[in-house]
Amino acid sequence: VLDRKQLFVEAVRCDPDNGLAYNSLGLVMAAGEQVKLHDGRVLSSRELLVRGIQIDTDNKCGFGRVALAVTLPPKETATLHDGRTLNSRQLLQEALAGDMDLDTGCARVVGYDYAVAIARLGEQQALVEAIRDNNVKAFAVAALRRRLKPGETIRLADGTVVRRAASAPALSLPTAAAAGGRSGRASGTSQRASTSATGRATTAAAKDQKSRTVAAEAWLSSA
Repeated sequence: VLDRKQLFVEAVRCDPDNGLAYNSLGLVMAAGEQVKLHDGRVLSSRELLVRGIQIDTDNKCGFGRVALAVTLPPKETATLHDGRTLNSRQLLQEALAGDMDLDTGCARVVGYDYAVAIARLGEQQALVEAIRDNNVKAFAVAALRRRLKPGETIRLADGTVVRRAASAPALSLPTAAAAGGRSGRASGTSQRASTSATGRATTAAAKDQKSRTVAAEAWLSSA
């Protein structure tokens, strides 16, 4: 049984001119890891992603830039096939340029926030979910927002405004105590009922998050 990395190695062997195969293989590899391809080349994750971007240049496919951006450590840059050296923010901005194609739909799944997914899973696994849901653009916007300076706003080529709050609060679920503190009128009984409801909602959310992660892993294993 082939694991997900071996599956993508096989995809490269079957179609060595498919940039998505190189980009997918580079995305699932760990930082600094290398893999030997069918033609004897030994490439790192970054080299695979750069190669995938090069292959897809004529197709104006932005996925490889998104994958390369989320695998770059902070403050590091990558040199593309054309000699340009870009950081993760610049790669994401290029991927979101008006002439780039990220996916076929770009329609966001209602109620699913990729900023939350990134915080929960990390960027690489959240991107895997975005691929499965065909929401790479929504993911790329969330990833770009994380790279803006506090209070900074930029406008993308399609008119989308990306803004980072001057002081973004930590992500957290609302609690009954917090709600009661804001209103100042909640009774002890209603607070206990709200706490119970919040607990049930949190449990349901945790189950949903786990199922989405399992589904994402399954997508990679069957790709």
